[in-house]
Amino acid sequence: MNIKCILSIFITIMIMFFITTVSHAWTIDMDFNQGPLGRSVEDKGNSYPVFSDAAGGTVYSDCAGISQDGQCAKMNINKGYDGWGTWGGRLNFNERGVSNPVVGTEVWISVKLFMPEGFDYSAIPWLKFLRLHTTSSGKSNEGYNDLYITTIGEKYYDSVLKKNLLQPPFFFIKEQQDLLKRFGDINLDNPVTGIWETYEVYLKMDYRSVTTGGTSRVRIWKNGKLLAEFNDIQTLNSAISQADSFLIFTYWNGGKPDGSGAVPTKDQFLFIDDLIITTDKPARRDISGNPMIGDVLIVPNSPINLQIN
Repeated sequence: MNIKCILSIFITIMIMFFITTVSHAWTIDMDFNQGPLGRSVEDKGNSYPVFSDAAGGTVYSDCAGISQDGQCAKMNINKGYDGWGTWGGRLNFNERGVSNPVVGTEVWISVKLFMPEGFDYSAIPWLKFLRLHTTSSGKSNEGYNDLYITTIGEKYYDSVLKKNLLQPPFFFIKEQQDLLKRFGDINLDNPVTGIWETYEVYLKMDYRSVTTGGTSRVRIWKNGKLLAEFNDIQTLNSAISQADSFLIFTYWNGGKPDGSGAVPTKDQFLFIDDLIITTDKPARRDISGNPMIGDVLIVPNSPINLQIN
């Protein structure tokens, strides 16, 4: 076989690989503008995306006085309750007809969040926020890629400095790897009530981190500002692991099923809008040139093969 023939076969294989990769890229875009006001965002049988479950207290809202582009989703939580099944929501990827992220997949998750003034996000120990669930090929639980919001004023013991320090606003952890990453400036990056804020997470799925010769890494932005990049996170457990679902909030740590928890400290609610999950590389870039969904600084050409599910 001559060199030209080998080169031709190689080029053909690479083209087929590229086409296959692009064809499997997908986007779930939930703007909450189409659902009937007051109805659960779990309501099935519609052409627009809804939560699979765990969203019993999440309803379509007109967002009176704070609306950006029509409707949004209102999430309710009651004093002392953990809110399991009602606080937040879950998206099972197979229900949306999209492929589970596997080794090599890039995932971007973005959401706009509005906490009304006076909203108390104290939790024991911390408030679950954006969560990508992973499993083995046999569907056994392999933990979450978890972004948490910490409680203002909480302290932790720094084993290097050998003293107590104020907890930064956020931390990230991949369960079962259990490498806890605190981040954010306590003077600049705490969640702000009374305004819309945008949060975004990027995950490169791999069982080997960048620091160990693989590709797995995590980036987290708030309002377009890159707060953290972690190159030692293992987003998957093995070469045949996958992510099967996304959850927002899920349940309130420290709350109780019978409402006897010390938190939440009161009946309250917040709003979310423009929840986007995509494996199709966004066209937008942050100030460092990293692809991202929101709060643009540079806008290159539009991405190819953008699918709205």
